[in-house]
Amino acid sequence: MSKYSYLSKKFKNVGIIKRFPIIIQFIKFCLVGLTNLGVDYVIYWLLTRIFGWYFIWARLISFVVAVSWSFTVNRRWTFKSDGRNMSAKYIKFVVTSVIGMILNLSLFYIFVDRLAINDLLALFITAVLISIFKFLVNYFWAFGDKSVSDGASEFI
Repeated sequence: MSKYSYLSKKFKNVGIIKRFPIIIQFIKFCLVGLTNLGVDYVIYWLLTRIFGWYFIWARLISFVVAVSWSFTVNRRWTFKSDGRNMSAKYIKFVVTSVIGMILNLSLFYIFVDRLAINDLLALFITAVLISIFKFLVNYFWAFGDKSVSDGASEFI
């Protein structure tokens, strides 16, 4: 019997949540990100198309609302964070989001303008890279020292 068959038997009855809790949290983080995109777009659309706001002001407001939405849902569902130090966590989350946006735009520019990568492919690559970056920074910094399994214990 090889050591691999021993390991596969050992982990056969253990669910994916118990084996890879950080992956489950990352999936939850990405799902929240998709809803965040919707919030961002709806707020921007309402402010520019319905209320006639200048697009830069509308973008700023939609970003703030979307980041606040994302923070609230990630705090409660993805990271299962308690109510302590909420202001500090929020500030860290916003800082992470702003840095993520700057990195996203910078990488996107490099990929498209300097490396001549197709813009749609570059958009996908930067989205994946920045999602991983933001998840890890939020996990280890914004939401502090928590057990990885805390936020993965209940997927839905």
